[in-house]
Amino acid sequence: MNLKNLINKVQINFPECNIIHNTTASITETYLDLKKFSIAFN
Repeated sequence: MNLKNLINKVQINFPECNIIHNTTASITETYLDLKKFSIAFN
């Protein structure tokens, strides 16, 4: 699964997590957050 699809699934399934947000968080920090959830979709 590519990262874009994973981001979309996380946004749909975990909206309360605000993994993708409009702040100063870097792409690296966002990617590390996504890795925490990636096992649920693999």
